[in-house]
Amino acid sequence: MRRQHWAPSPDPAGLGEQTRQVQCPRLACFGPLELRPDSADFGRIGMTPKEGWRNVDIAGFFADRFADTVGITTDVIGAALAEGRWGAAEVDDYAYVTVGTGVGVGLIAAANPYSAGTIRTRTHPYRARSRG
Repeated sequence: MRRQHWAPSPDPAGLGEQTRQVQCPRLACFGPLELRPDSADFGRIGMTPKEGWRNVDIAGFFADRFADTVGITTDVIGAALAEGRWGAAEVDDYAYVTVGTGVGVGLIAAANPYSAGTIRTRTHPYRARSRG
């Protein structure tokens, strides 16, 4: 499998050119996600509290089924780029924050995406007791 951390172009013309150059599925996935192409764990989900998802090889799953090359980035970067293209982000530099089982931050600076990582959250003790 060829490995690629996909950072899509927010410019529609650039996206068309990128699509011609890289013929592969492009994925946005929740994290934490290993995005270093030289890592043996590239495209795998890391230490997530989501049951059954820890160490799942997302990039490998799609590479085995659809194409040799898979482009992958985080869900928060995908959402940030979508806001810049079709949504409310009307500036060049902005941050997109998601809050769920963790806090994810995607930064767009001078039209370039940067992942600020994922911070795992803990369940409040009262909520943990009330689930029972």
